[in-house]
Amino acid sequence: MKNIAIIIKRQYGYWTDYFYFSKYLSKSYKVFYFCYDEGHRKLSSENINIIYISPKFNNKRIELIH
Repeated sequence: MKNIAIIIKRQYGYWTDYFYFSKYLSKSYKVFYFCYDEGHRKLSSENINIIYISPKFNNKRIELIH
């Protein structure tokens, strides 16, 4: 199975387009979802590896990756 990384500034599950995009991709790919921990309830989904980044992390680094 191939890997795919999704890097978003918003917490997983709170932008529905990326939430469903990730769920759809997880059927064919191993999904790694990098996002900020905004303090909302943490959602989980099968076959999606969610990596939370502290909001104190340098925002410019995320913009360079994005």
